[in-house]
Amino acid sequence: MLRSIFFAGLALTLSACAAAGTTTQTAAAPADRDCFRNEDINGFRVVDENHVNVRVGARRNYVLTTDWNAQHLSWSHVLSVRSQTGWICTGSPADLRIVGSQPVRSYYITNVERGPDRGQESAAQGS
Repeated sequence: MLRSIFFAGLALTLSACAAAGTTTQTAAAPADRDCFRNEDINGFRVVDENHVNVRVGARRNYVLTTDWNAQHLSWSHVLSVRSQTGWICTGSPADLRIVGSQPVRSYYITNVERGPDRGQESAAQGS
């Protein structure tokens, strides 16, 4: 009887550890999509009224589409890109927004696209 309880407890503990490992895997970027962490963004540029270009790392660029006028973003104040998971993937994001400006407001993002990587932009313009 005591041995059964011990093994049942051990099995429960192992299944909890396996579930915790799965949670960690879920928090990682989806392998089949083009993703980046919101904390890896190191530059912003307004493209037009509804598009903001974000630079990720040294070479990658992404275009964020919003229904709001991005020209109203105030670059003299702190801006942040917020997502529920901390990951931003191409496509139609859930609850992704740029927060900032004065007064502070949220600009919800409706689409994320991969832009030309740095270096490819100048090569394309030169041809």
